[in-house]
Amino acid sequence: VSDCEVGLQAEIAFRMSSEKEKVAVNILVDHFGDIVAKVVTLLLAKGPRNMRDLAMETKLKINEVRKGLLVGVQHGLVAMEERKGSGGVKTTVYTATIQRVLQRQHIPQFMELAKKTFSSQPLAAERVMEELVLNGRLSLGAVLENARAHPTTASTNTDHTSAMTMEAFSEFARRHLICRTDGAASELHNVPRIDPSSVGASNRKRAHSPDLEAPSAKRSTNGNGATSSAIGTDSGTVSEGDILWRPDYKRLYQHLRNEAIFDMVVELFDAAAGNVVKTLLLLGELKEEVKESTAPITSFELFQAMPVDPVLSREELTLYLKLLADGPNAFISKVGDNAGGTYCVRILPCTRSCAIDCTPFLFVRLLISFCFNSFIAMLSLGVWHRMVRSVAVTTALLWYCVTV
Repeated sequence: VSDCEVGLQAEIAFRMSSEKEKVAVNILVDHFGDIVAKVVTLLLAKGPRNMRDLAMETKLKINEVRKGLLVGVQHGLVAMEERKGSGGVKTTVYTATIQRVLQRQHIPQFMELAKKTFSSQPLAAERVMEELVLNGRLSLGAVLENARAHPTTASTNTDHTSAMTMEAFSEFARRHLICRTDGAASELHNVPRIDPSSVGASNRKRAHSPDLEAPSAKRSTNGNGATSSAIGTDSGTVSEGDILWRPDYKRLYQHLRNEAIFDMVVELFDAAAGNVVKTLLLLGELKEEVKESTAPITSFELFQAMPVDPVLSREELTLYLKLLADGPNAFISKVGDNAGGTYCVRILPCTRSCAIDCTPFLFVRLLISFCFNSFIAMLSLGVWHRMVRSVAVTTALLWYCVTV
């Protein structure tokens, strides 16, 4: 690879990372305001910092920095860990990742996905996902109470509303779209058994944000004015209804990806082929993906799980499997001969085919804003060599859109 190509690749990577940073800043300001945006943006730009350094570099008051970090931790934008500083003194430092910020731009898609997942009661499903996405983390009791107080259900039967909300919540946990904020891996999706009608204002449990300076020393005041630990104290432990839940963004993105693959297969083939691929994805969604493919599923399992309408015979299903597995860029592959054949969906070719349809529009949108602004600025300054380099970057990006 020549030095020119290496420099061009570095320029493209720099431009794309700068665009991500601009989008992230806009999301932070729109969703959380200026204080949170300043704190998280500085963590994104300069890496791990403690609270005192954040206050000095952002020129914010220490209480404002604390509130900004609380919101960041609450929504999973900021992570914290204890490190040993000079002299062996422990200090809490905070970090932020840009991916956690950018995922918030897909909140509307998550809402639509929730309604599709629980289509029998789309309003209840939307309320559950809305509460968890907008609040970051909530207990089941808080979700049920907020659903009762929602403007769309305030005048309806509260017991019926709570029952529907509980059913939608359980369905999301079963599909692994939501999970507990902590606990053993085997218990992350276990929904506690509580009576929805027993949840009231006295049992309300809002999202708990860890103490930013000393998590083990956090205290709360009980009704008698005495202090006790917030979680796991001698006076009692957190009840099942007060366990905090959050959206499982990895699974949400997996569902969005599966929806895009299904739509693409329907467009390229027909609805029956789309149902074959969709059923393979559904059967393998709770199993671990191996080497960019879904978990292998036998044709017998696939036939048993296929939708009733339209009905496919075993022979028709075999023909569709052969059709979808044909060619170097096949969407599925046959990985065994047990039980009539074992098949899996090849994620990489599918997502790559989906990306070909949408990538040009994304790049053209970025190129229009970048090229127009940079061209005018460089023209006014007379920096001709920078203009030539900008044209080269633009040409490379357009070539990438067409040929990938």
